Amino acid sequence: MRQAIRSTWAHPDNWTHASFFFAMGDPRDVEISKNLEAENEDYGDLIITDLVDSYKNLTLKVHAGLDWFNRFCSEVQFFMKIDDDVALHVDRLLQSLQNANQSIHCAALENRPVNRNEDSAWYVPPKIYAPSTYPTYCAGPSYMIPSEAARVIVEKTSEHPYFFIDDVFYTGIVAEAAGIPMEGNSKVFYTWDGLEDVKCDANGTPLLATMFHFKTPEALFNAYDHLLGISCGQKSWWDRLSGW
Repeated sequence: MRQAIRSTWAHPDNWTHASFFFAMGDPRDVEISKNLEAENEDYGDLIITDLVDSYKNLTLKVHAGLDWFNRFCSEVQFFMKIDDDVALHVDRLLQSLQNANQSIHCAALENRPVNRNEDSAWYVPPKIYAPSTYPTYCAGPSYMIPSEAARVIVEKTSEHPYFFIDDVFYTGIVAEAAGIPMEGNSKVFYTWDGLEDVKCDANGTPLLATMFHFKTPEALFNAYDHLLGISCGQKSWWDRLSGW
C-alpha cells in the first residue's frame, strides 16, 4: 500500500506545501527490518518506532507521530493523521484550510455511544470509561491538528489514563479537556454517515478531499482517479466504489 500511496496522492508532483511520512511499528523480524531500512534509504519517508503494530497500540503509534512532528516540524502549520486506506486530494484539502483557525479539522462525530458489547473489538468497560457517550471526536481515517494544538495534546496526554481508541482519545477526550476547539466539515472529510452529493465552493470546485476504506492498491488507485474526476452535485458515487 505504501507504494500505491507514493504513486497517487503522496506523489511529489501532486503537492508543493506538504510532506508525508509513514509511521511504522517494529516488525520484530531481522529480514523485514533490513527491507524497511533499504526502503527508507530509497524514499526517506519512514518513521520506524519500537512499537509492535497492533490495534491496541494505535494510540501509542499516533503519539509517536505527534511527538515526531513536534520535534522536527514545529514550524509547520498542521499535523495530519491519515490512514493507509484513504485517498486524498491534497490541493482541495489545502484550499479548505486557507482561512483555517486553530481548531482541529475533520469529520466530527457527535454523541457517539460507548460500545459495551464484550464481543466487539471496540468494547470499553465502564471501569475504563464511565460515561455512556464520547465527547465529540474526529472520524479516524483522517484529521488535521494545528501545530500548537499538537504540542498541547502531547503535553496533556499524561494527565489521562491510556485509552486504546486513538481518535476518541486525542481528538475527543484530551482535546476537550485541553479546551481545543473542533471544526467539523464532512463536505471535505468523508464519513460513513453518508454523502448525498458532492458540495462545491463558490468557484464550482468540489470540496471533497478524502475518501476511505480502500484496502488494496488497485482499490486505492481507482478511488484516487475517481476523486480527481468528481463533479459538483454528483450523486451515489459510493455505491460504485464500494465493490472494489
